Amino acid sequence: MKNRNVYHRKAIPTLLLALVLGCFSLSSAVLADTPNNDRSIVGMWRVFYSGDLVYEAFDQWHSDGTEIEVANIFGLSCQGVFKQTGRNVKLFHTGWNFDANGALIGYFNENQKITVSTNGQTYDGTWIVKNYDVNGNELDQLTGALHATRLSVDTPL
Repeated sequence: MKNRNVYHRKAIPTLLLALVLGCFSLSSAVLADTPNNDRSIVGMWRVFYSGDLVYEAFDQWHSDGTEIEVANIFGLSCQGVFKQTGRNVKLFHTGWNFDANGALIGYFNENQKITVSTNGQTYDGTWIVKNYDVNGNELDQLTGALHATRLSVDTPL
């Protein structure tokens, strides 16, 4: 019993030290994903698209590298995956296309190249969309630019 007690006296402080050190390393990872960090795109944005199509969208970027967007044209709702390096972001985005009657007519793939501003409150970039029919045949290609503004709990009504 005495030997077991000595083991616990050594193991518990070691475990606590590992836990504390783990929290320090985690805290910097969490800080990197907070919307107030000028290096992070994570958060909610209002996006203005120009070029071959002109429309607006609300875009939500998640710390796990996924993204969801809802646009004000065609009832568009789509999702993507992204990688951020510094202030530069590369996005692959996809969704379904429907006709005026709601019938599925194909899908689209989109690539974006984005740069987050130094203050983290806006981003700008370019987009390219390729539309495909239901059999995977490319139908057309559209391109343009985009500008986004960060939304937060303090965004005015």
